[in-house]
Amino acid sequence: MKKAISYNIDKENIAYLTFDDSEEKVNKLSSKNLLEIESNIDKISKDKKIKLLVIQSNKKDNFIAGADINEIKAIKDRKDAFKKVEIGQKIITKISNLKIPTLAVINGSCLGGGLELAIACKYRIATSNAKTMMGLPEVNLGIIPGFGGTQRLPKILSLEQSLKIILTGKPINAKKALKIGLIDGIINEFFAKEKISEFINKILSKKIKKSRRTSFIEKLPFGKKIILSIALRNLLKKTKGHYPAPHYAIEVIRNTQNIININRGLEIELKAFCDLICDDISKNMIELFFTNEALKKDIGVSKKCNVNKVEKCAILGAGIMGGGIAWLFAKNDLDVRIKDISKQAIAIGYQQINKIFSELKKIRKYNDFEIALKTSKISSTLDYSGFNDRDLIVEAVIEDIEIKKTIISDLEKNISPDAIIASNTSSLSITEMAKSLKNPERFAGMHFFNPVNKMPLIEVIRGKKTSDQTIATIVETSKKLGKVPIVVKDVAGFLVNRILLTYLNEASYILQEGGDIKHIDKIIEDFGMPMGPFTLADIVGIDVGVKVAMSLEESYKERMQVSQLLNEIYNNHKDLLGKKSAIGFYQYYKDIKDVNNDIYKIIKKLNITKRVVTNQDIIDRSILIMVNEAAKCLEENVVKNAQYLDMAMIVGTGFPAFRGGLLRYADSIGIKNIVTKLQHYNKLYPKRFVISDMLVEMAKKDQKFYQ
Repeated sequence: MKKAISYNIDKENIAYLTFDDSEEKVNKLSSKNLLEIESNIDKISKDKKIKLLVIQSNKKDNFIAGADINEIKAIKDRKDAFKKVEIGQKIITKISNLKIPTLAVINGSCLGGGLELAIACKYRIATSNAKTMMGLPEVNLGIIPGFGGTQRLPKILSLEQSLKIILTGKPINAKKALKIGLIDGIINEFFAKEKISEFINKILSKKIKKSRRTSFIEKLPFGKKIILSIALRNLLKKTKGHYPAPHYAIEVIRNTQNIININRGLEIELKAFCDLICDDISKNMIELFFTNEALKKDIGVSKKCNVNKVEKCAILGAGIMGGGIAWLFAKNDLDVRIKDISKQAIAIGYQQINKIFSELKKIRKYNDFEIALKTSKISSTLDYSGFNDRDLIVEAVIEDIEIKKTIISDLEKNISPDAIIASNTSSLSITEMAKSLKNPERFAGMHFFNPVNKMPLIEVIRGKKTSDQTIATIVETSKKLGKVPIVVKDVAGFLVNRILLTYLNEASYILQEGGDIKHIDKIIEDFGMPMGPFTLADIVGIDVGVKVAMSLEESYKERMQVSQLLNEIYNNHKDLLGKKSAIGFYQYYKDIKDVNNDIYKIIKKLNITKRVVTNQDIIDRSILIMVNEAAKCLEENVVKNAQYLDMAMIVGTGFPAFRGGLLRYADSIGIKNIVTKLQHYNKLYPKRFVISDMLVEMAKKDQKFYQ
């Protein structure tokens, strides 16, 4: 078996541990590699000639990606977790206990256990490489750092910065790392050897001064207590208590901040890690990690095929959505040309682009120079000039199939025969639109979710005549845009909207039967959704949502019959659009949001039979109707598998990740139990609760979606 770490000593008695695991794309702190590290550290600790140790990587754009997630997933129980993590802690501690100076040279990703190893070194430098990112993303797996991250980081950084890195799981670049004191210098990767040598000389001549940076508040007598209390309050507001890992991280730091002996602190960290790794939430989030990894490798088609190179793009329709898509292309350094019928329309697109960049500038993600570079990629036109060399054109005009058919037919005459056309549609048939094209194989759906700059999902819709090459090209381009592409079948509503609209529609039925707007929203938010159904309807736009719901009713008939309440609002109360008109299910005034009591007056006039609806009814009717529709989608092969469906619902609707996704949630409460409940609702509402054949069969066989 090949070694993942090489060890050598130069003529100046500088020791080098160089990571380069030939069996993996990235370096990992697997059990095998940890034992290699220990063996080398033991040699170094005994060699009195060694003046300094450098830990580095030969991998391109990667230092150490962290622990081996496969090993974490394979942990059987608390005892197994304790044994494995304790070994890692002890080996990393051996590095921090070395009597000689230690230097971590970070180029590329340095995450999780990789950063924990780096902060066990006395000094750290990083390259200016754009792919050099440092972070502790463990909370995204439902756990906390286990190799000493909660103990060593607060001794290097201020408490606020330590909490920000540990609680958010978000990586930072070298520039930010230097600013907060995580690293001691930045070097140019192309002159790394010379710069490392210079830095070593500075260390040995004691020219590097190190001091922990603290804030004014932290220096106050109760400063740390205040910082931790604020962090906990903000965390509860964000997570509503559903994600235990960040709470554990705060408590570990709180309980160990004054402990002098780091070994005692490591014991407390280890206990907390073991508590979390045995919890269902961490298991769910680790499974989601593997689903995400599978999606990264999936090109969207069953066989390998050529993928077109996409460098130049175009957008037809410069509205808010078109502007958002243009921003996304430009942000990712793709040349983009926008076309619309008037300068005023194009101005709307530019306003959206500028709005997004302004928001990013406020939070210091971009400066003026960087924004200027990105926006220089964007041009506009009122005709098809400059379209003949475009690789991908996204049509983003009004959601009207006849208008879309006319536009894409006209577009096809003005582009290269190899160019791909994608329609940004939320519900219209790709197969039907393709009938207006001479080359339907080069046409597919590319459903961006709104707002484009925040929503990760892109549904890639395959029409009956769409080619594999077209699908694979759109999937790979979507990945380069930093999105999560999921290929779906061309059916009404596709995947996410089809499932989501059953939930929104059912919530309106519950409301018209005597429910309360605020109470229903609260119950659903307590379940874990980012917002309740009526808040969501107001944000999407009641008119937009009902229009999509009506199109689904046309396809799925009585099973998706739009509620009397939504029909009444759409047809006779056209001012109730939601947030955009400052009134919908709620009324909006500046930052104040209050229930619109006129909704209850509308319901009263409908003379609908009232029912007693319990809190559990609200959850079951809202969520299980989605489970039922999701099962129907799997029956019809709308999406590849349950894993992809769950990921689509998480990144497309905000379905709670801690529950592992819609179908993993279904498994957790039992398919038999779900079918029993659906049978109950089927008696009350026989048209809407038509139970999926798949669920009935699974219940009979005592099966799960995830066997």
